[in-house]
Amino acid sequence: MQKIIFWLLAVILFINTNLIYAFAEGEYTLKVNRVTNCVTAYDSSGNAVKAMVCSVGKAESPTPAGTYSTSQKLRWHTLFGNEYGQYCTRINGHILFHSVPYFSQNENDLNTANYNCLGTADSMGCIRLNVSDAKWIYDNCPLGTTVTIFDGTEADDPLGKPEAIKLGANAPYPTWDPADPSENNPYNSLGTKVKSQKNVRSIYQTDSITREELLEYLRYGVTAYDTANNEIDFTVETEADPLKAGVYTVTYKATDALGRYSQTQTLFIILPSELILNVSLK
Repeated sequence: MQKIIFWLLAVILFINTNLIYAFAEGEYTLKVNRVTNCVTAYDSSGNAVKAMVCSVGKAESPTPAGTYSTSQKLRWHTLFGNEYGQYCTRINGHILFHSVPYFSQNENDLNTANYNCLGTADSMGCIRLNVSDAKWIYDNCPLGTTVTIFDGTEADDPLGKPEAIKLGANAPYPTWDPADPSENNPYNSLGTKVKSQKNVRSIYQTDSITREELLEYLRYGVTAYDTANNEIDFTVETEADPLKAGVYTVTYKATDALGRYSQTQTLFIILPSELILNVSLK
């Protein structure tokens, strides 16, 4: 009997030890920089692992500074003004992490004006996030997670502050959060686009322009768009050398605030300078 009890105690101790270890491995702490409107998650070793753009409270309804422990999770929750937030995690009192407000408990009823204010102080005191980030905290940060809210500088955001994608006049679905991981989100099937007005370009071999000027020339007539159909920047890659005649491939690449990527390619021909002389002789 004593052997059986000893064996059971050993098994229980083994299970509990591994559960504690697994929990410790999954622990995060969260730091909210009220000045930059950025949330940074740190793992149990103190390494910054994720940055999230947010909206803290306005001057008239500030998010309280201090250190707190999360105490409740709510899939949907009523907010001020009879609006609703997704993936809510209570920090302290009425202060929550939650998505940008919705006019109803409907994923397709986003308050677009509030969404476009992400990255600025715009809330009633809570910490607003896009749905993806609110869900990440909801899923990965258990109750009791430490949250520190402070006033810092950009140097206090080790991963930097992510860009917030905007829902402008050309957004195809203006009442959906593009970052919402819901399977119903129509933005799931969209991404970035790079469009070029010309598939082939050419110049004569020359030493009058630098490679940097050539790359700038190759940008003309090219436009990139993010998932929400806003114009965004893009990169130009090519082996073309203005001093060397030949046929080259030019690659245009664009990545948006959601991390969605696309590219397109065109041809670029550098004609031998002798052709200019031959033409003039004729």
